[in-house]
Amino acid sequence: MMSGANKTWKIIIFARSESELVTLEKKLEPIVDGIIIDTRPQKEGYQITGFCLNEPEERDLNSCFLEDTVSQRVTLPKYEVRQIFDADWEEEYKEQTKPITVGRFFIYPDHFCGVPPVKKVPVAISAGLAFGTGEHQTTSGCLMAIDKIVEKGKALETVMDVGCGSAILAIAVSKLVPKASILALDNDFMAVSTAKKNIQKNNCKDTITVVESDFYLASEIALFRPFDLIVANILADPLIEKAYETASQLKLNGRLILSGLLRKQSKDVINAYNKAGLIMVDTLELDGWMTLTFKNRQCIDKNPNRDFLC
Repeated sequence: MMSGANKTWKIIIFARSESELVTLEKKLEPIVDGIIIDTRPQKEGYQITGFCLNEPEERDLNSCFLEDTVSQRVTLPKYEVRQIFDADWEEEYKEQTKPITVGRFFIYPDHFCGVPPVKKVPVAISAGLAFGTGEHQTTSGCLMAIDKIVEKGKALETVMDVGCGSAILAIAVSKLVPKASILALDNDFMAVSTAKKNIQKNNCKDTITVVESDFYLASEIALFRPFDLIVANILADPLIEKAYETASQLKLNGRLILSGLLRKQSKDVINAYNKAGLIMVDTLELDGWMTLTFKNRQCIDKNPNRDFLC
């Protein structure tokens, strides 16, 4: 998209539920230049605001929102497109993307001009077209789970961030465990581009490798596997679908952090990973969003149709 335009377009979308909020956010990422999420429910629903430097086509928006939803008979969400001046966009984006603190981490955007707190771990993040600024409960939950695992002294030599988005989670691990070898995966090339820029600005390029991959298709995974820690902040359905394949990437006694799911979805996710041979060792709930931590146990039932027995 061209950055020299004098005007910008703002897309305002209202999600009807928290789960639809996450789904729409991920669908909107490839077609916008900036995104703001308001997780506080309003009369119309949960508001997502996307900013575009080129005028978005209604046909493209409708196609984007309805992708993969035909079989579910999902209707279009309520949305509107407004034209605004660049200065309005920049000011609104800055106002909505302020530095935040999550546990030991101090996460700040490009426009932050202050000095990070001395006792905090600084993480510089520009979300761009990628999910992950630390503000959403799922990202915060993963950051807190990572911090807890490291604080307990778990050795992390190899780590994988699945659906890395902005690479905030991979960077957080690298900041806490500088000697860890980290592989960050995302199936969206714009997210991969954003992740690389964030890794560069955090001086983590020697420890984090970013690869465009749909889950575990990339050949580079074999160079890192098995993993001491895997973090996957995506959606409940793909987490369940990939349970056995995800579990097979872990070392014995390795840890798995999952998020991107609501409380009502957690039972199905837990059952899927129990059957794949993992046991849940910790949970964290933030405003109805769940972060689950699992441990790889010593024997795994490879039959997905049979309950785990050991």
